[in-house]
Amino acid sequence: MSARLIDDVLVMILDELALPAHTPCKYHTRQETLRNVCLASRRLRRLAQPRLWRQVVVRSREQYELLVSAASGAFGKSSRVLTIVASAAIKVGEAVAGLSSLLPKVVEIRIVSPATFLRFDFALFSQYSSAFSLTPPTSL
Repeated sequence: MSARLIDDVLVMILDELALPAHTPCKYHTRQETLRNVCLASRRLRRLAQPRLWRQVVVRSREQYELLVSAASGAFGKSSRVLTIVASAAIKVGEAVAGLSSLLPKVVEIRIVSPATFLRFDFALFSQYSSAFSLTPPTSL
């Protein structure tokens, strides 16, 4: 009998670790845990890396630009949840439009907004309504 867990069991464990996080602290913990799993072995990296990028959080213009330039890579095919933290530097409508074609498997877009950025024109998202479920803005 083998002392190794089969990939199916590891995938189930990793899927639990990769559930979308709803707070910055939980997101950081989730990402750190999955990153450490990726560093443990080649086998675990192969299984965990797609889950590492299932949820992507964009907090700054620089992160947005890096994401756009790198989205054609493997993580772009794995991302399922996109969280955009609205700010003066990130125009939410532009971010959604720019990332929707680069992240084809995204099924949920979360818009998180500090109190000063609670005004959104959801008409900007009407063209994406069949592809995405939008989470209304919330306070941080």
